[in-house]
Amino acid sequence: MAQPMPDRLRVTGKSFFPVTLLLGSVCLLLAVAVNGYSGHIRYMSNDDFLAFAFDERTPHLQFLLLDQTLREEAEQILERRMGGARQRYWRDGERTAWIMEEIGKEYPITMGLVVGPDGIEHVRILVYREPRGGEVHERFFTRQFEGAMLTNGNRLDRPIDNITGATLSVDAVSRVARLVLRLHDEALR
Repeated sequence: MAQPMPDRLRVTGKSFFPVTLLLGSVCLLLAVAVNGYSGHIRYMSNDDFLAFAFDERTPHLQFLLLDQTLREEAEQILERRMGGARQRYWRDGERTAWIMEEIGKEYPITMGLVVGPDGIEHVRILVYREPRGGEVHERFFTRQFEGAMLTNGNRLDRPIDNITGATLSVDAVSRVARLVLRLHDEALR
């Protein structure tokens, strides 16, 4: 036979446990909101990406110096000011690989892109830090960029389908794809 619950554990005739659970959950959510989202998902390391891009024999790191004109073009593509006077990349013949970061909604997305003579060959999300929109790392999304090239005005030659709830992440990947295509052209000169 079950013992009745002592009066000190009753709240208006109901068990105290659900109220405690509710208050604990609210406190946990507030703690996360105050401290910010700190999670991220690493899908691929930089070294693994470069091994993938160049079949295990990674070429030496190179730097593309950004003159004033190229910097202004890059800032127009990114829709923001760009720091640094050079951009790192790896080159093997007419193929280049780039590891770049761009802010999605609030946090940077680290991505690797490979460009060849026929446009973008691969887009890989290396680290995703946003709480939502992580679908941008999926192949159904990144496959859309394969073969993409620039048109006049530094636009992609194709539309990129959006992902519900990930609009800013999709925009970030698209901006970096455009920038990398432009920098690739400059790196081959």
